[in-house]
This record gives sequence, C-alpha cells and structure tokens, in this order.
Amino acid sequence: MSARAIILGVLLGVLVAGVTYFNDAVIAQTFLIGNFLPIVIFGGLVILLMVVNPALRALGQGWPLRPGELAVITALGLAVCGWPGSGFFRSFTTNLALPSHIIKDKASWQEAHVMSYLPGGSPLLGEGHVQDWMGLASRLAGAEEGQGDEADRLVWGLLADDAKSLLREVCRRGQVREGDKREILKGLNKVIESRDFYLSWLSVRGVRPADLDAIGEEGEFRRALDRADLPEWTRTLLVERWARVRKREALLANHGGLEEQRKTLLEKQAAERERLQVELAPLRKSRENLARELEAAEKRRDLLHKEQLETDRPQDPEADALGQEVAALKAQTAELEEKIRPLDKRLARLDWEVAYYDNEMQRLAKAMESQDRQIGTPKAVGRIEKELNRALLAHLYPDVILGAPKGEGGLLAGGEADPFAVEILQQGWHGKRLLGLTGLPWETWGPTLKLWCGVAILMALATLCLALVVHPQWSKRELLAYPIARFVEEVTAPAPNSQTPAVLTSKLFWYGFAALLILHLINGLNAWDAERFFIKIPRGFDFSALRTLFPMASRVDASWGLWWPPIYLSVVAFAFFLNTDVSLSIGLSNLAWVVFGSFLISAGLTAQSAYFGAENFNLLLFGAYLGMAIVLLYVGRRYYLNVAASAVGLPRKADTPAYATWAARGLVVCLGLAVFLLVRGGLDWFLALVLVLLVLLTVLVITRINAETGAPFLQAYWLPAPIIAAVLGARAVSPQGYIMLAIATVILVGDPRETLMPYLANALRIGENTAKASPARVGRWLLVMVIVGFAVALVVTLLFQYNLGFNYRDGWTTRSLPEQVFNAITAHVSKLAAHGQVEEATVTGGLEALKHINPEPATLVWIGVGLALVVLFSVARLRISWWFIHPVLFLVWGTYPMGQMSASFFIGWAIKAVTVKLGGAKGYQNVKPFMVGVIAGEVLAALGWLVAGSAYYWLTGKVPPSYGILPG
Repeated sequence: MSARAIILGVLLGVLVAGVTYFNDAVIAQTFLIGNFLPIVIFGGLVILLMVVNPALRALGQGWPLRPGELAVITALGLAVCGWPGSGFFRSFTTNLALPSHIIKDKASWQEAHVMSYLPGGSPLLGEGHVQDWMGLASRLAGAEEGQGDEADRLVWGLLADDAKSLLREVCRRGQVREGDKREILKGLNKVIESRDFYLSWLSVRGVRPADLDAIGEEGEFRRALDRADLPEWTRTLLVERWARVRKREALLANHGGLEEQRKTLLEKQAAERERLQVELAPLRKSRENLARELEAAEKRRDLLHKEQLETDRPQDPEADALGQEVAALKAQTAELEEKIRPLDKRLARLDWEVAYYDNEMQRLAKAMESQDRQIGTPKAVGRIEKELNRALLAHLYPDVILGAPKGEGGLLAGGEADPFAVEILQQGWHGKRLLGLTGLPWETWGPTLKLWCGVAILMALATLCLALVVHPQWSKRELLAYPIARFVEEVTAPAPNSQTPAVLTSKLFWYGFAALLILHLINGLNAWDAERFFIKIPRGFDFSALRTLFPMASRVDASWGLWWPPIYLSVVAFAFFLNTDVSLSIGLSNLAWVVFGSFLISAGLTAQSAYFGAENFNLLLFGAYLGMAIVLLYVGRRYYLNVAASAVGLPRKADTPAYATWAARGLVVCLGLAVFLLVRGGLDWFLALVLVLLVLLTVLVITRINAETGAPFLQAYWLPAPIIAAVLGARAVSPQGYIMLAIATVILVGDPRETLMPYLANALRIGENTAKASPARVGRWLLVMVIVGFAVALVVTLLFQYNLGFNYRDGWTTRSLPEQVFNAITAHVSKLAAHGQVEEATVTGGLEALKHINPEPATLVWIGVGLALVVLFSVARLRISWWFIHPVLFLVWGTYPMGQMSASFFIGWAIKAVTVKLGGAKGYQNVKPFMVGVIAGEVLAALGWLVAGSAYYWLTGKVPPSYGILPG
C-alpha cells in the first residue's frame, strides 16, 4: 500500500462523498453509486487503466500506477459508498424532518397521538399515558363538589365545559368507553396547552416566572429556584426556558447590531455609489451611442454585401471602408467595456456587502422564531411551557398519568415543524446569499445527530468488524467467487514481462468494450433527443403476449419481470464468472416465484407484501435470511467458535488470524455502544438489542449473496421493526418502543441496496488478492474512510438541502417512505387501543415483554417455510453431488431487483454452459476478456453520461435528461 495509492484512494472517497448528492438529487442523473457496482468507482478504475496510466507511462517506467495501487484506490473508494446515496443520506434527513410536515394532513396520525409516544416528542398525552381513566374521572369530577385537593380544582377549572360534562356523565355511568377516552384526552391536552396551569401552580409555590425571567445571571437564577424549593423536574425545565430566553435576547441584540452596521454601511456607501454612478453615466451613454452606430454600420455592411452577391459585383472600396468602420466601432466598444467592467464590479461588491447583512438578519430572525416556539409568545404557549404542564400533570397524578417518554433525538426538533431547522429544509433558503456551514441550525440538530449518527457509525464499524471476522472463512475456506472483486483482479492483472494489463492486449476485450460503448452512445443520444436520434437498441424482451395463456401467473405481484425482462449486459458478464448452480438459481428465481405465487393463488392464498410491514412475503424472506444465517454459522462453526473463544482470552488456533479475534471484540463493543445510544435515545434495551442483531442479520446475508453471486442490486424486502412486532406480538412492543424501532429501521436499513458491508467485504478481498495487503492493514484504512466519508457526506447533504430544499422529485424519500413508517406506527397504536391494551403496553419494557409474546400462528408458519426452504436446499447442496439449485434462490425470489436481473443471470448461465460445453476450460478462458470488456464498457458508458449530464447542467442551468444504464 504505497503512499500515493492511499492519498489517491482518500481523495476518491472524499470526491464520492462530496458529489453524490449533487448528481443524484440536483441534476437527477443515474445514481452515482446506486448499487454494489458503483459507476464512479469502477468507471474511475477503467479510466485510470485506459487513459491515465498510458499518459503516465510516457513520463517514465516508474510513473504508472501498479495493479496493487489501483486495487488500494478502488478499495478505499468503496469504503465510502455506503453513506452518500441510498445507503444512508438519501433518506436520512427526510425521514427525520418530514413527519412533522406530513402529520398536518394525516388525521389518523393526529388521532392516535403518535408524536406523543416519541421520546422527546410532543408533550401532549396519548391514550396509553393515562393508566386509570376511571380514577382520573372521579378525582376531577369530585373537585366540582369540593372534594379532592387544590390540584384537582386547578385542573377542573381549566377544563372546557364539554369535557366537564363528559366527566360527570362517566362518573354517573361508572364506566369509561373508548370514545370517552378520546374526548377526555382532548380536555387534558387543552390544559397542557394552557399557560395558566403551570403559572397558577408556580404562584402557589411563591414563584413568578416573569420575575425569574428578569434575572440575568445563571447562578442567581438557580439560587432563586433553590429558595422556591421546586421539584427537580421543574427546575430543569425552568432553567432550560431561562437559557432560551437569554439566547433569544442575544439573538435580538445581534440582530439589532447587524441592523446598525447595515445602516452605517449604507451611509458610507452612499457617497461612493453616487461617485460611481456619476462616473458610469457618460460611459454607459457612450456605450449606448456606440451600440447604435455599430448596429447601423453592420446593417449597411450586410446590405452592401447582399447587393454584391445578388449582382455578382466584386467587392468595392465602400465595403472595405464599412468593414474598417465596424472594426473601429467594436474596438471603441471593447475599450469602453474595459472601463465600465471594474466600476460595475465595484457596484456589485457594494450590493454584496449589504446582502451579507440582509442574509444574516434573515437567518437570525428565523433563529428567533425557533426560540419563540420553545419559550412561547404572548399569543402562543411554548413547547417548554407545555412540557412543564405535562410534567406537572404526571407529578400531581403519579399513579394515573405517565410522564413523557424519556429520551431525545428520535426526530428532528422532537417531531415539530421548527421554523428554522425543519421548514427551511423543506422549502430551501430564500435569502440573498447561500447559507454557509456556520449558518446551519446545528444546535437543533445536536440531539438527533448524536443519536442517529452515533448509532450509524457504530453499526458501520460493527459491520467492518464482522467483515473482518468472516473474511478468512469466506475467502480461504469456502472460496467464494467475489465476482465484483474478481473484476478488479482480471482488469488489473499485468501481462507477462509487461506493465500493461493482460486484458488490454486481448482483441476480445476491445470488442466487448467497444460494443457496449456504441450501444449506450446510441441509446443515450436517443434518451436525450429522440427526434434527432431516433435509433434505439432494445435492452429487454417483451413476452406480454403470453400473459393471456397464464392468467394465474399474471396475478402474481412480481410477474412483470417475467413478461418484460430487462437485460443488463454487465450482469450477464458477472453471471459468466459464477458457478453454474449459482447463476442458474438466480436466473430461475423470478420464474420460481411466479410459479410458487400461482400455486398459492390457486390454493386461495396470497403472498402479500408491504415494504414497511410484516405480510406473508416479508415473513417468508425473513425466515429465509434467518435460515441462511444458521447455515453460515453451521458451515463455519469450528472457525467461528475459535474466534469467539480467542476473543474472550482462550487459545487461538494458528489458522485463525489475530485480526479476526480483535475484530470480534470490536464487534461486541460497537454493538454494545450502539444499544447504549439507542437506550439513551428512548428505546428499551431489549428491543434495542434485538434491533441491532436483525440489522446485522440483514447486512450479513446481503453481503453473502453479493460475495457469492456478484448481484449488484439487492434488497431484503423485510425490515426489523415490523418483523419484531409480528414475532413478539403487538402487546409486547410498547408504542414508544415501536416508534423508535421504526425510525431506527429506516435510518439504518431503510434501503439496503447500498448497505456498507458488501463494499467493505469486496474491499478486503481486493486489498488482499490484488494489492497483497493484509486484511488487518486494509481494515485500518477502511475504518478511516468510513468515518471521513460519513463526515463529508453529512456536511454536503445538509448544505445542499438547506439551500435548495428537499429533492421532491424523489417521491420515495420525501413522501412514500416517511408515510409508510408512520402509517405503520399509527396502525400499531390503533391495534393496541382497539384491543384495550395500549395502557398496559405503554409501560411494558425489558424482559417483561417476553411475558406478553403472542405471535399469530400464520406468522410463524411463513417464517418457518422460508427458513426450511433455505436449510433443506443448503443441506441438499452439501450432501448431494448432482444438486443444482442454490438456496440463494429463496433469498432473492419475488423481489424487485430479481425482476430486473434474473433474465440477465439466466443468459449469463446459458452462455457459460454453451462455452464450456463446446470449448471446455480453454474456451471459458478465451471468452473471459470479452466479458471483462463488457463490464468495463458498461460502467465507463454510465460514467460518461453522468459527466455529460453534469456539464450540461453547469452550461445551461437546466436539469439534463436521465439515461439509466445499471440496475438500481
């Protein structure tokens, strides 16, 4: 690992992290990453091989990048690819900020009070927060008759008349109905939204908040609270409110200072502006006169030239004179422009200086709105005041009303539409200048970034440790193909006695390479301008006429991939390098699913699916993933047991590398810290532990599929939160637990098409096999790149989004996914309420949840079927020599990626089968360069159109047409 290779690899990673959002969201081109074959990495590798290295070779033999250096650059670039796009930041901010906006139009969310169950969320009460409805009604209604204490009378006095009438009716009836609960909640929440409640209570304790707000020193303020002998929760909230009042005063003073500075600047500029205008006026007048003279002279010249052409006369002296006059006028105009330009620039500079103050004042005004939302205004109660009221209710009725869920950071600004942090993200900044890094609302983002960025980085490090643990088993013992890493090996391997890659000396490579470039040039031009470039080469088949012959199959959800299969030639090439049982199994996966689905339909069953749900299909795939994990552990049981034993200090065998032992320890530490952060954020420890294990299960199996098949586009089609609720039963998962599970799920594995671990696994293989570097050494640099890439992608994404607003063209992240998540949360709360279990479930936590496990039998059946299929086919593959179906079929069938790619895998299998049948091993080796050329041509074509789109945007300011090449 040379220094220049590491430097170039780091620069490549920073570039990927820095430009992905611009490419994907601003100019809306083919995803820069998009799948596990990122065009920016592998297209860059092809350019280094075919353009940069030949140029460097002209400088001397030591200049070109060696194969090992190219491998290091590629490996370090891959380590960043899990962050900027779909793997994380594509939906990170939208999932955290948009629910507070969408809820305004969602009556069901509001009725279920979903934000009230969010730790650190709405201070209002949800149904599960009242533990004794009858007891509460009796106490409050009794206050009217002089019963109860002063607190009861205080609350009763603040209730609306309709709420009072309902409470009297409930007491007479002796029963609280479901409809009554909603109405009582409305009354209590009106109390929480009343400033009179906590002010009256504080006045009883001898405290006037207005007097406290006037205290300017924090120490004096705290001493005043001590003298009032207030409970700790009150002190905490009042200190926070006091600090925000002081913060607002500082912002207001800063705003006023900027206003004074702006006024002073305008006064200073007035004289200079007048002088510049006086100096510019005659120059602009002269330019206008010259422009008119030039226009007239050009018209006379053109007219004379036209007459000469019509009469066929030779050019006369008059024409020459006119030409000289035009040239002289142009020269005079250019001289004037040289004089005017610096004066115009100075005027623009004066405007820019004023714009700075306007922008900062506008930003401070938004920041003050955010503070007002917290501390309140004369017309509106602030969030902290509502929190005081909510905590006061829980204090006054400790056995009846629960306090707010502990934790913070689950959603940005606690799920509220903060005027600065949230609303600008949605609309973009409309100030006169762009928001810079220091202008972003980092204070509001603080709790959210601490929670989710901390968990994400820890889980990323855990996946790196897991990749290091499984690497020796998969690479050395099971001899997995690693097709993506193998492409790097094939394309960089030098010819004997030469620095030139051997593959570049093959004509077949160039045939495949050129064919793909030509194909995508023709189709790309057609996508950009179909009228002028009307030729289009089909990249798929249309078997839709067969649908009438198979009506049952047409009703299966994923059958579209059977009737209109697209063809990706790079996927065909990858399939050529696989074992035939693997490529055939994936090639048949979509057909197998349609047959299976048809059988279910004919039997009166359906394999229903919901992206964020636990329907039959989701459960089936979860069972398959669980079965594959069991198989993986069983196959490598001796190695993994020794790794685990050595991690706790027992002897380590010689064939167990030391880095695997340390990686296992790091894995446990990272998982433990991730669970700790989730618990701090408000998730129960038991649910947090199950969540991180299921996230690991997801990325582990996806990585295994990629390492064994090279499939560049994969999705699990099951997500941890709904699976946990289905397996444990709704009663065992509290509303606050489910909302945190749901948010954590979409943050960590919402779209695993770009999950980090496959990139890391391929990077380790590339580093070891091509760069000849130990996994331990490569792993250290991968760790650096994971953290650097995250930081760069975070900053770039926030800067773009705060200045331009969300990319609403991407409906998946700005509407569909956030809606699905909170629809599921609402359904969970509503289900508990319908069964009268929401109050009990709200206080369920820890191992107590195990007492309430009650999954539906159908849930276990579907999971068991998926698990059994994978385990049985794995055993058959291990024990029966002629067995040709790989269990990967049951991990991918029925998914959208297989609808896109299964036909390509089947074609790749067929080409390899025919090649080996006719030409044997020699024929296979002969065709390999052609397939490498196909992959190289496809990724380079994708990168080329990406560059073309970027250039078009910078030159025209318009979003260019999009032309997709790779799956995803």
